[in-house]
Amino acid sequence: MTNHEDDRPLQDYRASDFRLETLAKRIVEAAGPELARRRQEDSLWLVLTGWTKPVLSAAAVWVLVSASVLGFASAGEADLESSSLTLAEALLPEELAPMYYDGNEFTLAELVSALERDFQ
Repeated sequence: MTNHEDDRPLQDYRASDFRLETLAKRIVEAAGPELARRRQEDSLWLVLTGWTKPVLSAAAVWVLVSASVLGFASAGEADLESSSLTLAEALLPEELAPMYYDGNEFTLAELVSALERDFQ
């Protein structure tokens, strides 16, 4: 099929109905494959097939991230189990930890002064 470009105004074609019909026929013939493709409905399976690759890629990334997070978490738990460090001992200065274990409350001033002594 040859591509004929014609820039003449439409009024020139009205002079001849045959030329107008020929022009319309050429347009319909040229657009035929595209119109047929648009008329064809995509089935559910074709749509799902198009989404297969992105979904599998996202799932693979999710598996890798989850495995690495679980690996780091289990390594961290093993380290915590092997040490006898408690939360109070880790966060509180040494002199305030016994007060915490005994259930005694300490003031903010005591906490600040104990932290200052630890950092000196």
